[in-house]
Amino acid sequence: MAHTLGTLNPLMPSGLRPPPRATVPAGKALFLVTEDWYFCSHRLELARFLLQKGWNIHVACTVRDHGKKILEEGIRLHAIDFHRSSLSPWRVLTTLRQLRELIQAEQPDVLVAVALRPILLVPWIRPGRPVPTIHVVAGLGSLFSGHQTSGKGSWLGWLVHHLLGLALRGKNCRIVAQNRFDRAGLARRAGISPGQVSLIRGTGIADFPGPTRGFRKGREFRLLYVGRLLYDKGLGELMEAYRGLRQEESRIRLEVVGQEDRANPASVPPATLKKWQAIPGLQFSGRVAPGEIRNKMSRADCLVFPSYREGLPRVILEAGLTGLPVVATDIPGVREIIRHRTHGLLVAPRDSDSLAKGIRWMMHHPQVRKKMGQALAATVRKKFSVNLLSGQMERLMRSSLRKTKAAC
Repeated sequence: MAHTLGTLNPLMPSGLRPPPRATVPAGKALFLVTEDWYFCSHRLELARFLLQKGWNIHVACTVRDHGKKILEEGIRLHAIDFHRSSLSPWRVLTTLRQLRELIQAEQPDVLVAVALRPILLVPWIRPGRPVPTIHVVAGLGSLFSGHQTSGKGSWLGWLVHHLLGLALRGKNCRIVAQNRFDRAGLARRAGISPGQVSLIRGTGIADFPGPTRGFRKGREFRLLYVGRLLYDKGLGELMEAYRGLRQEESRIRLEVVGQEDRANPASVPPATLKKWQAIPGLQFSGRVAPGEIRNKMSRADCLVFPSYREGLPRVILEAGLTGLPVVATDIPGVREIIRHRTHGLLVAPRDSDSLAKGIRWMMHHPQVRKKMGQALAATVRKKFSVNLLSGQMERLMRSSLRKTKAAC
């Protein structure tokens, strides 16, 4: 049985109690997420919004370092190890058994499966009663980005593609894509029209006061990367581009904020990271708290985001709220936010020369950088607010629940 960690109702970290919640309960929602850190970084603001709307929120995930933070929000936490790095049939069956027991015990009104592994598991849970399920395809990972580290890739990719199509065609399920490209692709995979796939561009981001940013030409140029240390985040190309730029201009600096993810097949090996750390002007800062990330963004001149594939990159939204312009790869998820030469620069993916060219241009055009950062901030506040996007998700959850009840 899953280990249920319970709930807490303390003061919020800021010392303020949470906003008043709706007096009429909306229902019980169970989120299936592989890791506690991912729930905190990408779904916590949605959970806060749903709590205020009267939802009873439960989360089933692998619990490591963020369990207390989840509990402090008044969320019910269930420790289930999704074994993200394992292909063991025994471990998969163990996770399925735990999920089935959890659902039978808690009787959720709505299931929300976030990302690939939870989505693939849902059709095999068989809860015994109709439970509306929302599949949130947040990003399809290394199998879909083309980065493989072993011969398993071809057969595993075929199997995952097949199982994903099966999951998306499940009864009582709704599909959520975060960008238009994925919306069309998921519709084809499920054999439905794109109109039957909901396009919700993430969960939104809560606004915070933007710092004053200087854009004086001639001083140190501070480049910032924020994300996991994965090859398919474009770290190899970033290091190659930065080496060349550093030889041209000694005033450039690069700070890498993020942690290793050994469970991911695209994880950069420790030996390679050690070599990169010797590059002049390069600083690895590891994992830092969200507030500190924003401080680092306020001191940087440009965010660099060279990923191969994304659903909807939240880090670009965070950069936008600090007025930080972006050099990013021209991929579908990024194009949902960034318009080339308006909010930043879009460069070719997997191309270190194109990346270096974009960074070099940013370095030498401080006034344009300032205008891009201001434009990005305005777009994020207008189109990617929590109230807007989490509101869309909450309406989809209520609609799914109504339709399932009506069909019973």
